Amino acid sequence: VANAAILKLFVLEGWIKTNAVSDTDIANHDETSYNLWDRIVANELNQIIEKVTAAYDDMKFKQVIKFAFNEMLSLKENWLIAQGNKPGCTNPHLMNRFIEVMLVMLNPIVPHYCQHVWQSIMVPALKSCGQSPAELIVEQGWPSAKIGADSVVLAAQYGYLQNVKHEIRVNHTK
Repeated sequence: VANAAILKLFVLEGWIKTNAVSDTDIANHDETSYNLWDRIVANELNQIIEKVTAAYDDMKFKQVIKFAFNEMLSLKENWLIAQGNKPGCTNPHLMNRFIEVMLVMLNPIVPHYCQHVWQSIMVPALKSCGQSPAELIVEQGWPSAKIGADSVVLAAQYGYLQNVKHEIRVNHTK
């Protein structure tokens, strides 16, 4: 189990290296220009932030791992598959927010890993985008969830799309 977790962290670091957005003006992003998958991912990210916050408050660390790591990885994979797995197909602001939120939420569990990835990859990327991130990830602050009016609808759409993907996979293996 430990070896599998270490391998997942190693793969995640490589993915972050290739997907952290730099040299882009992401400070002036416009959420009204998000496509459906961007809105779904932003909504799911907010839902996960709330679940992880509640799990930390209740000291249920197994739930923290489930949501902050496993569900975040699943969300990332679904998002990339939906966008066609093409480089640059994702919203740059949302991509950096996704990575930042994941690192901040995992920091209490794997602090050395999160600080290494933050300092070596994300700080330079965010600085090249015109942002001024904290040098230490613990100073970055806990992410806040922004639940919108269409949150329930987007969650239902994501659930439906996950079920369709599962049905396709089951029918394909028969």
